[in-house]
Amino acid sequence: MAEIQKRTVIDRDSGAVISQKVSNFNLFDERKGYLFWKNRQCVKTYPGIEYPDGVTERDELILARLTRYIYSNTNMLAYRGNGNVIKPMDTEYIAKATAQTHRNAANFMKRMLALGVIAKVTVHCEDEKEIQYYINPIYYFSGNRLPLNLYLLFRTQLDRYLPDWVKEKFAEQEKAFKNTKGKRRK
Repeated sequence: MAEIQKRTVIDRDSGAVISQKVSNFNLFDERKGYLFWKNRQCVKTYPGIEYPDGVTERDELILARLTRYIYSNTNMLAYRGNGNVIKPMDTEYIAKATAQTHRNAANFMKRMLALGVIAKVTVHCEDEKEIQYYINPIYYFSGNRLPLNLYLLFRTQLDRYLPDWVKEKFAEQEKAFKNTKGKRRK
């Protein structure tokens, strides 16, 4: 079965058609098979990438369970709270989601942080403080493009897998961000 998508861009004020694009693709290819859940969120793993020494088989199972909570294109561990609001997972929620005691979950998180498998970010907004946990995209990745913030969190582990020109681009972005940030504070 073939599917056709037509995208039309229209000027809001005049109603004039600015551009149109028609795309054809097959949902089922005789050689490749069925295009399964083409617009669904997914988490990727990469064959041949080993966990660091110190990650146990039990840790691997817990990490696999946590992949169900990676928020789309961010690699942040999150869940939908009241009112369908995305909330970052805390240690208590991680314990519940992975069927562990709070103490075991805290110890697990401490080990994963030390090994660089997970990173912890503290976000301050007005009088509130929020803790966010991110999974290293080397092990599980929820997007197609690696953003600057995720690169900066896991730079030490990522640099050995990235070409030099990508590291240079990220360095340029980081420098531009720091320059912009400094100008806003003055």
